[in-house]
Amino acid sequence: INELIFLLTKQYPYVSILLNATPQDLPKAESISIKFPCNVKILKYSHEVLNFCALVKQADAVISPDTAIIHIAAAFDRPVVGLYKNSIEHCIEWGPEHSKSIIVMPDGKQEIYTITPQKVFNAFIELNDRYKIV
Repeated sequence: INELIFLLTKQYPYVSILLNATPQDLPKAESISIKFPCNVKILKYSHEVLNFCALVKQADAVISPDTAIIHIAAAFDRPVVGLYKNSIEHCIEWGPEHSKSIIVMPDGKQEIYTITPQKVFNAFIELNDRYKIV
């Protein structure tokens, strides 16, 4: 996440990034926000789905692994970079049915966590070129 945020803030110095953090991930999110104090804010995990939906609705774009967040963003017509496991069948069944989305998958049979920050960044650049997000 650090490297992706570095790439985003280098290209777009005024970008605002909201990190959704579960209680166990909060220390890591806080250390990231300290490194990028002008760009990164933390959204602490909450069971309040409607509040979260309202935040997603206001987002300019969403970068997320295969979670409900992608589908919420697609419902609000927000541009999405979705990180999915390397399975075309899975992406067809569970990917966003949304024209403003780019799906990023790992190479070969690797796991989703092997997707490089550069690959995600390149997808965001492509999405930004199409929809002028930032």
